[in-house]
Amino acid sequence: MTIASMAKNSSMLYSIMQKTNSTSTSAADWISGQSSSAEQNTASSTDWLTRSISTGLTTSTAQTSLLDIISQRLSEQKSDIAALEDYSKKQSSFSENFSKLSGALKKSAVSLQTDFTAASKTTTTSTTTTTTTGTDATGKLISSIKDFATNYNNMTQFFKDNSKLSTNIKNLAASFSDTKYNSRAYASIGIAVDSSGKLSVDEDKLRSSLQNDPTKVENLLGKSGLSAKAAKKTDAAINISDRLYPSLSLKTKNNFLDSSSLLASGLTLDFYW
Repeated sequence: MTIASMAKNSSMLYSIMQKTNSTSTSAADWISGQSSSAEQNTASSTDWLTRSISTGLTTSTAQTSLLDIISQRLSEQKSDIAALEDYSKKQSSFSENFSKLSGALKKSAVSLQTDFTAASKTTTTSTTTTTTTGTDATGKLISSIKDFATNYNNMTQFFKDNSKLSTNIKNLAASFSDTKYNSRAYASIGIAVDSSGKLSVDEDKLRSSLQNDPTKVENLLGKSGLSAKAAKKTDAAINISDRLYPSLSLKTKNNFLDSSSLLASGLTLDFYW
């Protein structure tokens, strides 16, 4: 049920209150007219409701009881609307942050792979083929690796912070923290991994690794390494983005405020006398 429909229902209930504050006959006429204008094929239900209000509100006690019930239900609906608005804001904030962080990680992962390719230069001699990495290319790679590490950490922390919201988010938090299993290999090239799976770059050690064994660094972080895994994990998360944030479940006493069926089945308001 949307906020708009709930507000519409509140308006209808308020109108009933206004009519019951006048005379029982005018309330009955108003409800009968509402049923006709809505083109409902519920003549028997409308007759029942008309008779109920025409006869049931002949005493001040019965009228007061009905008004009290409607007032209570209006108060309940206000709480429901507030809950819907709060849910909508939190869901929008989550979706916005997820979109921003996942987009940044995917972009940095792809850029890192591109930079590895650009940095590798093959020189062929008569007897050997060697791979070297130029000074400028090394600096660019270090910058790209640091950018990737920052975005990876941001995504990991986001899932960790929201892991209690749903099982899907909890699973993603665990997935993005699995860098710990390969922490020794990453540490050997200058990428430290803490207990939560976050990455930190030792720039001097990383520079030395890129200059002395660039193939090893690329294997660990490039197209067959962490950046590729991160891109796949991010795509998987995006594919289930509509199932990450939990569904709304309002704990209302009665889900009776449906204006289209308000007069459709023997007082849908579900009053208890």
